[in-house]
Amino acid sequence: MPLKPLEIFGLLAIVVAPIVTFFLPDDIKNQIVFYQISVKDFVLLFLVLLLALGILLLRLGRMVMNWLTTKAAYKSVEFNYFYYGDGTVVTRNRFDLVNGWKENGELPEESLVWHREISTTDLVYRLYERGSFIDRKMLAEDPRIEPVTPERDPDHPSDFRYSWEPRIKPPLRANEKISYVVEIVAEKTETAAFTLEGTMLGFGLLIPANKAHVTAYAPFGYRFVLRNPRATLRHTDTLEEVPGSARKTPRPEISPDGTILTLEVSRPKVGYRYWVHYRFEQASI
Repeated sequence: MPLKPLEIFGLLAIVVAPIVTFFLPDDIKNQIVFYQISVKDFVLLFLVLLLALGILLLRLGRMVMNWLTTKAAYKSVEFNYFYYGDGTVVTRNRFDLVNGWKENGELPEESLVWHREISTTDLVYRLYERGSFIDRKMLAEDPRIEPVTPERDPDHPSDFRYSWEPRIKPPLRANEKISYVVEIVAEKTETAAFTLEGTMLGFGLLIPANKAHVTAYAPFGYRFVLRNPRATLRHTDTLEEVPGSARKTPRPEISPDGTILTLEVSRPKVGYRYWVHYRFEQASI
């Protein structure tokens, strides 16, 4: 993974500062550069200023990007999946949203894909950061389930798309920031994960995001096993795999004990779904 600019500045300070302090001869590090400032003090001061400048530029860049964003976008999205031994899955997804220039902004439509039909009633919102209004409220308008029809086999749809359009009152102001969590309970619907063929988990977004993070927790007594391909990119409409995506999609990671699966994607592609292919196997306790 490539180093970020601030990490480079920090490593530079860690390496250069001891060299100047302990290894340069006294006649060099005590030489006056200007205004009674020695070489040693000048180098240390320069490194501090370099770090401070890097932090300021990074924050300024983010502020400028937020102000230039004319449409709503997610700062970050977290997808959390909690699995139980009977196939029940609880999803808790957090969305950190920045509104664009538009006043009275509406929230973007959201959706997930499930391999069996689930109830539209098991959806709960939790509003964490309310923006400008303490008494702000959210609701899911007209949750709906529709079969996803693969192009390769239109007569036998195997997946279902759960979609909803969140509503917020009062509406968002220009460049306002909010954070909210969506919880969905799918009872006894993920039984394929306990078979040798396994199944998939993942996410998709319909608006841009800076980053997305997936964390999945195996049922007690089980561990994750990744299948091949480990991860693929799919078209949102048909769930058809994008050719070559198995090589380019970020690789999921599994904790040493096998109970936690994670996937992090920077600037995920809009209009696609990222899928991790896995199954559960019993683990020694």
